[in-house]
Formats: sequence, structure tokens, C-alpha cells
Amino acid sequence: MQTMNKKDLTILIVEDDNSTRLFLQHLMQKKYQVVAQSDGWGAIHWLQAGNRPALILLDMSMPGLNGKDFLNAMRQSGIHRTIPVIVISGSTIPKEIEELPLTEKDAMFSKPFNPDELYDKVATILNNSIATIK
Repeated sequence: MQTMNKKDLTILIVEDDNSTRLFLQHLMQKKYQVVAQSDGWGAIHWLQAGNRPALILLDMSMPGLNGKDFLNAMRQSGIHRTIPVIVISGSTIPKEIEELPLTEKDAMFSKPFNPDELYDKVATILNNSIATIK
């Protein structure tokens, strides 16, 4: 049986704000492979090209295909629906948050977020993913 290393896991970051996207890349690439897309359409095309990340960090408020619509499309996909997602949102509107198709494997962070808490949550989710694969 092949053992999986954390550096073998890819995180897809979907964030339109350049500073936040670069910060998340820098934070996550210390231990994980990172792919970043600046909008939901770029992320959809990357997934449709046959890529499968271990986790997605997803901004909700983006031009074009926003985070909610991206998440809805992903959850309707046969092969991508089980990918864990951490939603990062500046929204404090409960109705918007309630309408998100989140699963028990997903998480939600409000902006501004604590980088250490986010990193710990990513590690927890990915450690659980590795345990499930073994």
C-alpha cells in the first residue's frame, strides 16, 4: 500500500482578491501543493481538466461565477461533490450562509480570519482525508 504524504495533497484556492490569494498560497505551500484560481470559472475549468484537489479554499464574493454558484455546481458534479471545502466569507448574513450546500466535512471562516486557526482546520480536514484513504 502506498503511503500518502501531505506534500502530495493539493489545495485549490479560489479567491479573487490578489493579496488574500497570495497570502493563502504562501500559508499553505509550506506543507501542501497549491493551485490558485482568481475566480469560480477558472476553478471550474481546472476541475474539468481532470484535476482533483484534496481540499478547496473558497471565497464567496467573486465577480463572474461567485462562490455560492461554484459550490452548487461542484456539489452537483459526480466526481467533485465529495471534495471538502472551507468557505472564507466576508458575509455575515445568516440566510446566505444557511443556503450554502455544506457537508459535515466542510468548514466556514469569516473574514478577517485567524491564519493559524485556518491552517489548523486545513490540517485536520486533510489528516482525516488521509486516514480515510488508508
